[in-house]
This record gives sequence, C-alpha cells and structure tokens, in this order.
Amino acid sequence: MVLLEEVRKLILSRGSEGVLQCELWKELGVNSREGSRLSKRLEKDNLIRRKRILYNSRWTYKLYPILDDEHQPLEWGPCVECSQLEVCGTGGDTNPYDCETLTHWIEKLANQNQKEKRD
Repeated sequence: MVLLEEVRKLILSRGSEGVLQCELWKELGVNSREGSRLSKRLEKDNLIRRKRILYNSRWTYKLYPILDDEHQPLEWGPCVECSQLEVCGTGGDTNPYDCETLTHWIEKLANQNQKEKRD
C-alpha cells in the first residue's frame, strides 16, 4: 500500500501534464511488470486515468490523476497515512478497535452510503 500511495503522489505532482508510465517506473526503481500492476490498481480504484500512446515507437501509457479531493480520502482510508500504522494491530496499545480516526472514517462512509441510497 505504501508504494501505491507513493505512485499516486508522483502522478498527482505532475498534474494535468500526466506522466509516462515507463518514466514513472524508472523513477521508482521497479520493473515494468510491477509498475503496470500498480497503475492498473490505481485506475481500478478511480484514482488515475491511463491513456495509451505511442512513444519512441513503443506503446506505453500516459497516467493522469483524477482530481477529486473528497473522494480520495474515503477510497484509501485514514490508515494509509497514519504514523502508527507499523505498530497497529490487535492486542497492542494501538489497534483498529480503539482508533477514533478509523471509527470516524467508517461512520462517515456509512452515512454517505445511506444518503446515496435515499437519493
């Protein structure tokens, strides 16, 4: 998940210009197979848009961020950016059962889903 968030942030930083998929993977130091999987996952989660283009006589994708600030935090949840993520777990002082931030996020998501069902 950490690498996914790093990829998303890099694509966001390029803005409407987008970034070539082949350049992004070189920058991240991952192979093209792993890079392709990451971009497909972000596209599936509606966080980026992929456009197939011909670049230097080869097919690749240009990746563009989907700029929807309200949607992204709900899609990823608060745990991705939590400073306690590495020590969080059942049985410890930091755990998902007692996390106010996670509870608030779940309640907000549930309320949003109920509202959408009514509309």
